[in-house]
Amino acid sequence: MMPRQVHALSRDLVAAAVVAFAALLTMTVVVVARPFGSSGDVAVVDVMEICFAFAGATGCAVGAIRTGGRLRRAWVYLMLACASWGAGETIWTAYEVWLGRATPFPSFADIGFLGFVPAAVTAIWLLPSRSGAGDNRRHLLDGLTVTCSVALISWSTGLGPTVRAGAPSWFALAVSVASPLSDILPLTVAL
Repeated sequence: MMPRQVHALSRDLVAAAVVAFAALLTMTVVVVARPFGSSGDVAVVDVMEICFAFAGATGCAVGAIRTGGRLRRAWVYLMLACASWGAGETIWTAYEVWLGRATPFPSFADIGFLGFVPAAVTAIWLLPSRSGAGDNRRHLLDGLTVTCSVALISWSTGLGPTVRAGAPSWFALAVSVASPLSDILPLTVAL
C-alpha cells in the first residue's frame, strides 16, 4: 500500500472504532439505566444488536474487497457469519418487539444463530498463518480437541440433563444441544 492509502485506511479504522465505541456505550447505558422502560429497552438493545451484526458484515465485505486470495475468502466467510447472526437476530427481534410475543423454541432465528458457527470457524481456518496451511489444519484440530473436552465437561454439568429431559421434537433437542456447543467451538478454534 502507498502511504496515502495507509493513511486513509487508518482514518477509516479510527472512525469505525469511534462509532462502534459510541454505539456500545449507548447500548450499555440503555441496559444499565433502563431509560425507556422494560419493553423499550428490549427494543433498543435488539435493534442495536441487528445493527452491530450487519455493520460487522459490511466491514467484512469492505475487507474482502480490499484484499485478495485466501485472506479475501476469510473475510467473505466472516461476512457470511455476521450476516447469518444478523438474520437470526432480526427474526428474534421481529417476534420479541414487533409481534410482542416470546420467540418460539426452536425458531428460524436459531438457524441464523447456528449458521454463524460454521462460517466463523471457516473464516478462522482460512486466515493466513505465518507458518503455512498445514499449521491451520493443526490449529483447527487443536480447537476441535479442546471443544470436545469442554463439551464433555458441559455434558455432565448441563447438556446431559437437557438431553435426558427431552424436547418436543428432535429438532428442538438438536438446537438445545448445538447452541451451547456453538458458543464454544469458534472461541476454542480462535484461541
